[in-house]
Amino acid sequence: MKKRTGIFNMAATIVVAMAMFTVDCKAADDEVDFKELTKKNDVYYTKNGKPFTGKLVKYYESGSVMERGGFKEGKIHGTGKVFYESGKLKYDINSKDGKLNGVLKEFYENGNLKSEATFKDDKVYGIGKTFYENGKLSTEGNYKDGEKHGIYKEYEEDGKLSTEANYKDGKKYGIFNGYDENGKLSMEANMKDDKLHGILKYMKMEN
Repeated sequence: MKKRTGIFNMAATIVVAMAMFTVDCKAADDEVDFKELTKKNDVYYTKNGKPFTGKLVKYYESGSVMERGGFKEGKIHGTGKVFYESGKLKYDINSKDGKLNGVLKEFYENGNLKSEATFKDDKVYGIGKTFYENGKLSTEGNYKDGEKHGIYKEYEEDGKLSTEANYKDGKKYGIFNGYDENGKLSMEANMKDDKLHGILKYMKMEN
């Protein structure tokens, strides 16, 4: 089973990436040069002391677009997009008042969806999913306040179920099942606060 990255860990990474629009931006006619902005308490101001509102673009050294987004009242706001140097879409982001709010999608360079989740104030809520590069589902589960909460499933790259667990506030709590390479149940356990609590049962493998 491959190690997988939790969706809720993306939040800080994406917000930082979007904030880095302020570095080495080339301003178009309808954009402000961010080198002229000043930052105070996570709010960006123009020379006249007003919080900046407007569009921005950041470029790779090759000249292709790296990021596109906007600010409102000095904070990242609205739809933002991050691109691979090839021009293919990498992230499709929605933010409000400097925080991730709404659906966030991440893509592989081949165009396939890599992950999808809904954020509220930088935290994942509801169903979050990640995918393998071939398009197959890798993980799916419910989140609450940015933590796994409810049933969470992991799949192998061929589509077979690998593990199934119940979570409470980010920790395994209750059922935890493991499955063999044929997708058959191979292990049953009961968990509490990420630790074994009670039954641990291994199934006999069939020849």
